[in-house]
Parts: sequence; C-alpha cells; structure tokens
Amino acid sequence: MAQTHAGEVHYDSKLRLFRLFAKNSLYAFRVDESGLLEHLHWGATASDTDDLRFLSYNNVALQFDPGPMGHFTSMQAIHDLIAPTQLHDDEVLRREWDAARAKGRAVHAAEKHVQDEEEDIIEARRRENAAWRLMKMRELRSKKASENEFSELLGQLSDVESEDLDYFPISHDSQEPRDYGLGVSPAQLSLDFSKLKSFSANELFELPKSITPSITPRESPRITLSEWRDAAPVGRNTKLFEYADSGTGDYRPASFEVLYIDGSSLSPLTYMHHRIVPGKLPMKEASGRLPELDAEEGSATTLVVSAIDTLTGLQVDLIYTVYADVDAIARRAIIRNRTGKVVHVRRLMSATVDFHSAETYYVSHLSGSWANERHIVTSKVNMGRFSIESGRGTSSHQHNPFIALSVGQPEEDSGEVFAMSLVYSGNFKVETDMSENGRVRVNVGINPTKFEWDLPHGDAFETPECVLVYSASGLTTMSHHFHDLFRKHLFPKNFRTSICPVLVNTWEAMYFDVTHENVIDLAKAAAHCGVEMLVLDDGWFGSRNDATSSLGDWHVNKEKLPHGLGKLAEEINALGLKFGLWVEPEMINENSDLYVSHPDWVLHQVGRPRSQGRNQLVLDLTRYEVREYLIDAITSVLKSANIEYVKWDMNRHLTEVYANALPPSKQGEVHHRYCVGVYVVLHELVKRFPHVLFETCSGGGGRFDAGMLYYSPQIWTSDNTDASSRLLIQHGTSLVYPPCCMASHISAVPNHQTMRLSTLKHRFLVCLFGSLGLELDLRTLSPNEMADLQSYLHLYKELAPIVHNGDFYRLWNPFRSPSLCAWMSFHKEKRTGLMAVFLTSFDPGRYLPRLRAKGLDPDAQYQVEEIVPSTVATNVQTGKLEMCPNPVYQLGQRSIVVSGATLMNIGLPIHLRFDGDSAAFVLRSLS
Repeated sequence: MAQTHAGEVHYDSKLRLFRLFAKNSLYAFRVDESGLLEHLHWGATASDTDDLRFLSYNNVALQFDPGPMGHFTSMQAIHDLIAPTQLHDDEVLRREWDAARAKGRAVHAAEKHVQDEEEDIIEARRRENAAWRLMKMRELRSKKASENEFSELLGQLSDVESEDLDYFPISHDSQEPRDYGLGVSPAQLSLDFSKLKSFSANELFELPKSITPSITPRESPRITLSEWRDAAPVGRNTKLFEYADSGTGDYRPASFEVLYIDGSSLSPLTYMHHRIVPGKLPMKEASGRLPELDAEEGSATTLVVSAIDTLTGLQVDLIYTVYADVDAIARRAIIRNRTGKVVHVRRLMSATVDFHSAETYYVSHLSGSWANERHIVTSKVNMGRFSIESGRGTSSHQHNPFIALSVGQPEEDSGEVFAMSLVYSGNFKVETDMSENGRVRVNVGINPTKFEWDLPHGDAFETPECVLVYSASGLTTMSHHFHDLFRKHLFPKNFRTSICPVLVNTWEAMYFDVTHENVIDLAKAAAHCGVEMLVLDDGWFGSRNDATSSLGDWHVNKEKLPHGLGKLAEEINALGLKFGLWVEPEMINENSDLYVSHPDWVLHQVGRPRSQGRNQLVLDLTRYEVREYLIDAITSVLKSANIEYVKWDMNRHLTEVYANALPPSKQGEVHHRYCVGVYVVLHELVKRFPHVLFETCSGGGGRFDAGMLYYSPQIWTSDNTDASSRLLIQHGTSLVYPPCCMASHISAVPNHQTMRLSTLKHRFLVCLFGSLGLELDLRTLSPNEMADLQSYLHLYKELAPIVHNGDFYRLWNPFRSPSLCAWMSFHKEKRTGLMAVFLTSFDPGRYLPRLRAKGLDPDAQYQVEEIVPSTVATNVQTGKLEMCPNPVYQLGQRSIVVSGATLMNIGLPIHLRFDGDSAAFVLRSLS
C-alpha cells in the first residue's frame, strides 16, 4: 500500500525543507542557514509534518576540519553601500533598504514565470541583504545600547517574517551562523568593515550573558542563540550534502569540478530558487540525445533546485523525479554557464548521496569478464575510497553502472538497501568514500578520468539520469522496484507488455556459411518445432566470409543471397516465421569499400599506430556525416525487406580515442560524444521503424545497462550460452534488470564456449527465466530431440507471461552456495507462479534443503504441479542410475494442494541426482 503522498514533492518555506515521497519511502533535504543544500534523510517514510532539521545536530566539528566559509555573497554591494556619503545619512540607508526590498519582492514574484532574470534576482537580494545589515549596524553605532535595548533589537530582527528571509540566499557557509539575526559574523565585520573606524566589531557584537533569546527553530529558519552557544559551527567536510563542490573544505570526492579561465577551480554553490513540476520534466538540454525515464502526470513529480556560484554566476540545476508506484527517484544535474567566459568542466556526477554513519555498510556490485558478466561481488565498506568504473567506451563486461549500499550484510528479504543505477552506456564511475567519521558518500556519473567538456557562455550540459531505489526489506524488494520501473517507465513503449517471439539465430548453426538455401532449410526446421522468428546473423553483407572484411558495407552479398533480403524474408514469412537481421554499425574493417572511401572516419590520431580488435576499427560517431551515413544505410536495409527484429552488435572496445574532426580543446569530449552518437543513431532508427524490435549486444553482455534498455527491450546477456554459466550470469543480472530483458538461448552441446554437456531440460529451464531463443542447428536434431523441443517451446509460450510480467525472486544464491540455484516468478494478477531449482555439482549422500516459495498469499490454497519431471532414477537394489518408463516426481506425484503459508514457511522436498539436474513447479492459486 503506497503512502498518502506517494509521488509528491512538498516544500516547507518556513523550514526551507524539501520532502520527496516515493511509494513507501522519503527523501529529504533542506536549504541551511548558509544557503547550502544539506541532505537529511533517504529511507523509510516519516510524518510529513515533522521538522527534520534536528538531524543537522549529527554534525559535529572534528579536529583539523576546516571551519565554515566566511564571506559576503557580493563584496561589491557592501562596498557600494558604505560610501562616506551614505554612512552619515540614516535616511539613505533606509531608502536603500526599502528600495532593494521592494525590488527583491517584485523580482521574486516574477521569477515564477521568467527564468532568465536570475542575475537581477541575485543582485536585488544582495543589495537588500547588505543594506538591511548596515542599517541595523548604524542603529547600534549611533548610541551606546543597553542590554535591554540590545535584547529588544534582537527580538525585532528575529520577528522578520520568514518570507522576507526566504527569497534571497544567505551569505555565509557555517552550519548555524553566529550572526545573532544580523546575517554576519564578528570575524566578517572585522575584515569587511574596516572603514568604520569609530567602533570595533568586538564592541558591536559582544552579547551580554544575561540575555535569553526568544527565537525558536519553528518560528524562523535561523537557529536560536542559546543553541548556537552550545553548537560549534562546522565546515563542509562535516556535513551531508546534495551536491558537493571541490576545494572549499570538503575533502570527500566532489560531485562536480570546473576550471575557470583564471585558473581557479573553486565554485561553492548557494541555493537560488526551485520549482515543482507535475509529471516528468523532459531532458531538454540533452535535446533527445540521452535515454531517459518517462512518467505521466499523476504518477510522478519533478523538483528542480537551482544553485549558483555567486561570484562567477555558474549555475547548477539538480533535478529529482519521484515516482508514486515504486520507491524510486530519478536524478540528474545540469550545469549552466552564465559566467561570460568559457568554463572547463572536469567532473559532473549525475547524483551524490551522503549517508550518516551506520554500524556497518556493505557494497554490492556486478563485475566479471567476457563470457562471465555481472557476477555479484559484495564487500564491507571501510575507511577510504572504493570505485568501479569503465573507461572502455561502453559500460563493459567488467563492471556494471550499478551499486547497492546495504546496512549490514545484504540479504534477500531483510535490511535496508540503497541502490543506484546509471542510465548510460559509456564510461562511468561509481565511487564510495567512507570518511574518518564513518559517513559514506556515493557518487554515480560519467567517468571523469576520460571526460572533459568546454562549456561556452550561455551553454548548458546535462548529465545522464541516475535511478535511486530504496528497500526496507532487502535485495528482493530492491530488484522489484528496478524491474517495475524499467518495464513501466524505460522500455520502448511499443514493447513494454509484449513478449519477444521465440527465435532461432543462424550464428552457431552456420557461422559465416549463410546462403539462401541454408537459411531456408533452417527456417523450415524452425517452423516445424514451434519457433516464431529466424534471425540472419553475420555473413550476409558485402564480401563477408570471415571477420576480416566488409564491416561498413551494408548491402546484401548477392553471391550468398542472389534474390536479396526481400525474397528471403518473403519465403521465411510464408513458413509462418518473422524475419530478423544482425548488424554491427559502429565498426569498420580496413578491408571494406567504406574504409577505402573514408579512411578518416575512424577513431585514431593521424601519425600514430592504432590497434584493432577482431580485425575491426571503430567509426567516429562524433561526426555528423558518419551518423547520417549509418542512419541512411540501415534505413535502406530495413526498407528492403519485411524485417521485424534487429540484433545490434558491437564487438570491440574503444582505443586510440581521438576525433580528427574536433579541435584539440574538444578531445576530452570524444568518449561522451561517441556514446551520444550511438544514441542519436538508435533514436532515429527506432523512430523510423517503431515496429522493429531492437536487441543490443556488445560481445555478449558488454553493454548491458539501463541506457540501452531505452532503445531495446532486451539485450544479449552473454556470449556464454552454457546453462550452468548462465545461472551465475542471469542471477547477478536480475539484481537490477528484469528477466524479460535477458536474451537467453538454448544452445548446442557440447557448449561452444565451455565444451560442457547438459540436458535439454536443464538448458530449457535456465532459458525459461529470460527471453527464450535458440542458438543451435535445428537441422541436426533427432526426432526425439525435436519432439522434446516442441513440447518445451509450447510450455514456454504458456509460462512466459509469468516470467516477463511477474515478480522475480532469488530463492537459492549460487554465489553463496556454489552448487545450488533456485528462482521463482509470481504473477499477482494471474495468481500463478513458477519455481525452478538447479544443481550444478552433485554431492552424494548430502540432502538438499527444502525449497521455500516467496510472495504468496499465506491463507490461499495452491496447486503445485511439477513440470518436465525427471525420467532418471536410482535402482535401490543395484544402485544403478536407470532410465524410467514413467515420470519420477519430486513430490511422489504430479501435483499437490497446499497453503501458501506451508509453501513459504516449510517448503518442498527436493531430490536432484546429478550435475546439471533440475526441477520446476507451477503454482496456481485455487482461492
């Protein structure tokens, strides 16, 4: 049950407190007394009326921590106001105060409609603030204030309406300012008001000890004087922030770093204004060049908070979209250059989240290699920095742009989990930093190691989105939130509820030996066993007979396919099958017509040697003409036949990354521009061919990320199709990504990657928890194998909606118990579930644990039916393993009826007998 305010953003102007309510969680931060965005809470929900500012009292200054920054927002405004002619005329000060205040109010009212007036707003507020301070100091200077008079004056200042204080940024950076309501510290006065010779700052601000203040935190955003006496001001290294600058006292990794033309990299940010927008605010600055989640009005709310470097005018917008139907928030940042000069952006994270200390934190991430992608790795967070990243030009086989921070060891069904997933397919960085006080910072965004961006005046740069997911009940709930969010708000709209046709790919059936006759023969066998689509893989174009030639020449090979793709598709369609095609648009061979015509179209630096991968070079997709060539070439191919599926491959990473068409100052932008170039081409093709299902691939699972899911509802999970290997790969992948997007194919045995043997049943059950396809030569199957495959494909079509649209549960963890794995999916609307259990290594004489279900109604009755039962049993008289004429059921019979409580709390007995043995059950509610 979602909370009352799910999907809403609330702002308390009196407290300067933002509350973002997701389905059952709360994200909160505030504008502190210095104008900084202080993070307060992310986690379990709380009352929408509680004043959460008390959480700031966790901030305690440590030895050697730099103190708060002490400077005015604009020294020029102060110097203007303390001219001699003004110092001797109280009326001038009062008029300046009234005029600035009136202008500030007018601009404040207009800023809701006109965003281009930020500079006027800031200037008006500066002058109002400065004039008001000086007017009050002039009153104190004009007479010897008694204790009673001083107390009365403080009371007057504390009674200033919150709206008077709330629409201009305050000009100091301490945690709780020592300004007694005057907005300036003694140290500031002694430095900035040295021209006022007739009094000292110490005399002016010496507070009599007998005075007891009357201000309370609920009455004003300012802290009470008595509280100030007990709480030492703290600097930036002590606080929790929403977005952190560099070089001003916060030694943790920064959210952003810039270099100004004068060589300075300091850019502290102060809150400027915010706006709340129903629904999801589109990524306008990205101009359609980045993937993004969507949301209809009523299902989400977007908050935009703008902060500014008040010295230079650099602006950063922090954008939060909170969803009502999941415990998720989408975050991103926009940096806007209004400095008048070029700004060099060196680091720009999509999201920063600071966490208060806990007893222990653990971090879980997905790492691996080619053919072994996305294995779960968990480690304790210790003091210092830890990062996972890619600098390969894609998200990579080695690491995935995802992290889960758990309080204590991560468990499936208990404990708090804070997870972040970057919607991006290029170089990324995810880093954690535990400081000496036990607090942890997490940054997620574009990898700054190979990223630089020259931002001209008036221009803006928008980061990729980062999804934040909270779970109060372990990894399972976290995964459900990611799965629901991606299926509802990220996948291409045309394919959010559809199930991919069962396909057979020609690659392992014939590799490069594709001919019209071979493909049609395979299609006939595919139609006979219930396959729904044939995909023609590599070898159909140019002069392509091996991996050394023709990438880039996207025209049909007439020697292999003399009747073209159109005739081939017609014949395949006539057999009742759809037709799909493999392409690898981002690559080029030196032995190709395209390279001969355009050798300058590859990423490389002229005069330097360059490396190849799989005999390939990488096209420079930062160039407009390269992108247009690919769009036109692939468009021509897709128009030439009834093609309903495209497998988009990418079989090497980026090296010698240099774009010869860009000036030297832009070379740090090439990695990001390349990724954006891929998105631009995909976006245009998806728009032109909305009926075509795209499946992306990068040497298997080398670019399996949320960014690609925006264009392709499924991704080739790994080049390793071995069933036992896939248990680990798909188990880890499910931590973030739903099973429906995992392309999972039954392949031949011995497996072409591992040479491992496994039963067809075992391979089928593994692929059942994914988007099932075939990666084998159907022409070589025996009649018995063909009959078995027919029955399995029929069963898949019946059960696929449970897996694709249901809630996925990891029952047994192969990373903790290496020989065991068990999964379950449950479809709430259909009240039907599917469980499967796998044994990869048999231990004679050892019993397996009972298999407990999850997600059921404890009071409901369920029929539990075993599907694809075993036909092998041990002869108890001889000890021999024998084939049985009748099925051998795990439960002694085909089905039983039992309550949900029994299934979840006690479980089913399991008897698996050899390496690669498996069993599966369908659960149907009888209630």
